[in-house]
Amino acid sequence: MPTVGAARRTLSDHSRVAVTTAYAVQGLGFAVMLTHIPAYKRALEIDDDVVTLAILAVCVAAAAGSALSGLVAARVGSARVVVGGLLVAAFGMLGVGAAGGLGTFFTAFVLYGLALGAVDASLNMQGVALERRRGTSLLGSFFAANAAGGVLGALAVSGSEALDLGLGTSNLVVACVMVVVVLWASRGLVGPVEAGEVSDVVATAASSGGLAPGEPGPGGHVPGSHVPGGHVPGSHVPGGHVPGSHVPGDHVPGAPVVDAPVTDAPVTDGLAPGAPGPGDAGVPGPGEGTDGSASPAVRGPGVAAGVVLVLGFAMVAYPIGDSAVSSWGSVFLDDVLHAGDVVLPLGYAAYQAAVIVSRLAADALVARWGRVRLVRAGGLLGAAGFALVGLAPHWTLALLGFAAVGLGIGVVAPMAFAAVGDRAREVAVPGDLERVTDEALSRLNVFTYVGAVLGGVLTGLFATGDHLRLGIGVLAVLASLSALLAHRFREAGTPAASRRRPARDAGAVAGS
Repeated sequence: MPTVGAARRTLSDHSRVAVTTAYAVQGLGFAVMLTHIPAYKRALEIDDDVVTLAILAVCVAAAAGSALSGLVAARVGSARVVVGGLLVAAFGMLGVGAAGGLGTFFTAFVLYGLALGAVDASLNMQGVALERRRGTSLLGSFFAANAAGGVLGALAVSGSEALDLGLGTSNLVVACVMVVVVLWASRGLVGPVEAGEVSDVVATAASSGGLAPGEPGPGGHVPGSHVPGGHVPGSHVPGGHVPGSHVPGDHVPGAPVVDAPVTDAPVTDGLAPGAPGPGDAGVPGPGEGTDGSASPAVRGPGVAAGVVLVLGFAMVAYPIGDSAVSSWGSVFLDDVLHAGDVVLPLGYAAYQAAVIVSRLAADALVARWGRVRLVRAGGLLGAAGFALVGLAPHWTLALLGFAAVGLGIGVVAPMAFAAVGDRAREVAVPGDLERVTDEALSRLNVFTYVGAVLGGVLTGLFATGDHLRLGIGVLAVLASLSALLAHRFREAGTPAASRRRPARDAGAVAGS
C-alpha cells in the first residue's frame, strides 16, 4: 500500500485544483451578474428601485437554494450539486442577458439566485471534505479563489463594455466559459467515498511510521505486532480451527477459520489490530453504503441549531460589511471626505485586495496560531478598520481603514464553515458524517444571504452624508462580535464515533 505522502498526493492534489477552480468560477459569475447592473437598467429602462428589488429576490432565492442544497447533496452528493448548480447559474445568466421584459428578467434572476445559494453551500461541503482528506486548513485559499474570480468577472465586464459587445453577447461569452471550465473541473471534485473520514486513516498511517493501517513493513512486520513478521509460527491448526477460539455470536462451531497473522495485542470488535473496521475508509460502517453515504437506519444527531446560530451570528459581520463597503465606500469617500473622482473606487479596491491577501494567508496562519486566535485577531482588526474609516479626517486614512477591514473580516467566513464542519465530526455517528456535515453547512450558508439583506437595510438607514459615520460605527460593533465569539471556532475535539468506541471495544473483549 502507498505511504502517507503518496496517498495524500494521489487522493487530493487533483481535487484541490478542481475545487479551487469551482470556487473561482462561482466568483466570476457572481461578479458578472452584479457589475452588469447599469447594463440591465439601460436595456430594460428600469430604475434603481427595480434593480434593488431584483437583488433582494436573488438573496431570498439564494437562501432557499442554500437550505435545499443539504437535502439534495444527501441524495446525490455535493459534487453533483456544484456541477448542476453552476450549469443552472450559467443558464440564468443567459436568461438575464436575453431578457426582453421584466418577467423574463426576474425569472432568470431568481433562477440564478437559487443556483447561487446551492453552489455556495455545496462548494463549502467540498472544501470541508477536502480539508478532512488532507488534514490541513484549505478553506482560506478556496475563498481567496472565489474573491479572485470576482475580480476577473469585474474585469471581464469592463472589457465587454470597452469592446461594446452588448449585454446579451457578454453574458453568452461568460456563460460558455463557465460551462467549459465546470465540466473540466467536475472530474476532480470530491465524491461520496472520498468525502468520508479518509483523514482518519491518513492520521493512523502517520502514527505507524508512514504505513497505512495493517500494512506490513520491511520483513513483513505489521505495526503493533510484537512477533517478527506479524505471525506466530505454528499457529495454523490442521482443519483450520483453533481450540477455544469460539466467541459466542461471532463464530459458528465447525466453520473454518481463515489462516491469518496473529498478534499478541488485544482484539477489538473482533478485528485484529490494524485491520479496517466499520467506519474506516473503504469499509462501510453500520448501515453505511459502499458509496460512503448513510442509510436511513443510521441517522444520528445533527449539529445543534444553537451551534449553527452562534457561528452564523459570529460570521454575519462579513456579508454585512462586504455589502456595506461595496454600497457605502464610494459614497462615504465622496459625501463625507470629499475625495476626488479618481479616489472614489479605491476604497472598495483596497478592501477587496486585502480580503484576497488575508484568505491566501489564512491557512498558514491557522497552522501557526490556531483558528480561534486567527478569528479573534481578524474580528478585532476588522473592528479597528471600521473605526478608522468612521473617524478618518482624510481619505488616505479611510483607505487604510478599508484595507484593515478586508484583512480582518476576510478570514471569518471560511473559518466559520471549517468550524461547523468540525462540530459535525464531533457529533456524527459512524456512517452519517457526510449527511450531518452537509446539512450543517447548508444551514450556516443561509447567514451569508441574511447578512447581504441586512447590509442592504443598513444602507437604507444610514445612506446620507450626516449618518454614514454612525453607520460605519455600527459595522465596527458587528465586526467585534466575531472576536467575542471566536472561541466557538475551535478545532475539532474527539469525534463521536471515537468517544463511543472504547465502551463497545471493552464489551467485545469481555465477551471473548
